Formats: sequence, C-alpha cells, structure tokens
Amino acid sequence: MVRYHSNRHARIVYKSDRPSEEFDLDPEGVERLKNVAFMKTAKEREGHEVKEVQVYLPLPLLQVIHLMLK
Repeated sequence: MVRYHSNRHARIVYKSDRPSEEFDLDPEGVERLKNVAFMKTAKEREGHEVKEVQVYLPLPLLQVIHLMLK
C-alpha cells in the first residue's frame, strides 16, 4: 500500500499481536523494506509474519488522492 505523508517512511504490519514497526526510508530503511517486501525464496514467502507493508511518500499525486478521500 502506498499513501501520502510529508515524510518518507514505511510501516510493517504483522499478522500476530506483534506491534507494527515504522522506519524512515533512508538508504538503510530502503534496504530493510526490500528485504521484507521482496522475499526471494518460497520458504520466506510461506513462513513470514507480515500482514501488510505500508509505504508513505511525499508525492503531490498521492496528496491529491489523500485530500479527495477525506
């Protein structure tokens, strides 16, 4: 899911009661996001705990959509 926000960051939502994690999308955060969102092996894809990955970006198009949905 990609949404508008004034700061570039991501949130990982887990299937279990484990709390969500948020982090900035600096170079380290982008690498972390790639590891979670683009699992390489079938074993990784089957056994993961991730329910949803949310990415927030300061893009004008997303801001317009965000305002339209309010």
